[in-house]
Amino acid sequence: MYHITLTRQERGAIDFVGDRYVQGHDLFRLLRKSLWIGCPPDEDDPWRNAQDITFTMEEHVAWEIKELLEDCNFELFGGHIIHKLTTFLESIV
Repeated sequence: MYHITLTRQERGAIDFVGDRYVQGHDLFRLLRKSLWIGCPPDEDDPWRNAQDITFTMEEHVAWEIKELLEDCNFELFGGHIIHKLTTFLESIV
């Protein structure tokens, strides 16, 4: 299992990128495949939650994310989320 924790601001950056680049909608779609950890069970849409969300994913989903972002320049993202995503991608073996 692989894990990545994203803040509301980081998820907002993914929303902002949207359909402009693969790290927007496609990354959002893959993260939604993951289990939501630490979110209230009655929350309708944990993605919009103000709390940090830890995404726990099976290896095949982590590999899909790695393949999606492999040659990505992370356009429109700030340094902190780029570092977090790069560290996550490097952890996938």
